Amino acid sequence: MFHSSLLVDAKFWIWGKGDGGCLGFGHENPAFLPTLNPNLIYVRSIALGGLHSIALTDAGEVFTWLGYGGFGALGHSVYTRELSPKKVKEAWKDKIRHIATNGTHTAAVSESGNLLEQKRKNLSTRMSKIMDMTTETMSDAIDDVACVYLEEMRKMGWIPSDNLYITVIGACLKKGNVMRAVKLKDEMVKSGMHMNVVVGTRLMKGYCVQGNLQSTLDIFSEMTKSGISPNRVTYAVLCSDRRLL
Repeated sequence: MFHSSLLVDAKFWIWGKGDGGCLGFGHENPAFLPTLNPNLIYVRSIALGGLHSIALTDAGEVFTWLGYGGFGALGHSVYTRELSPKKVKEAWKDKIRHIATNGTHTAAVSESGNLLEQKRKNLSTRMSKIMDMTTETMSDAIDDVACVYLEEMRKMGWIPSDNLYITVIGACLKKGNVMRAVKLKDEMVKSGMHMNVVVGTRLMKGYCVQGNLQSTLDIFSEMTKSGISPNRVTYAVLCSDRRLL
């Protein structure tokens, strides 16, 4: 909540308020400048939550820490605090590929497509198999944790909101996965929701980055036919392609 981190050449730098051990140094002192954390090496990614933090190493190992273990968010089967990064020991057989965290909730995705969640339910970790969203390979299907949650919601019978679709579409485009973003847009429309100027503009930008002018124009045409008024960002995306100037 009051701390930040940075990864440089797989080294973990962190700074900010140290209450509860949120910096992972083994104490609660603050750090006013970026400070190298010696307790973690070969770090692949970091996710900082309001009450706990999680790290993923190149070896696919997961470490959690912070001064609040309530609701089982740390995944160590206890409620106690952890002032230093502690490895989460669980029964999964493959390596972890992605991590994410929220206030009292932690999630990870394994290479084989398992979604693992750490929360109050059993103070440990539950595993559920992620079904492939498209005909793509499983490795492509788990490129973003957001897509995993969307699929989990569908399987539980929940209807994702338009804001959630917009967020996941943006995440897919950030990964360069335009085709999945388009399929999500189609699912969104099929569910009775309307494509808005934000979704349309993001899709146009994704196609522009790929140099796909025709698909960019097709999305623009779909927007106007649906009564969606392009905004400044939409026109800026169009003008970014010199072939339209």
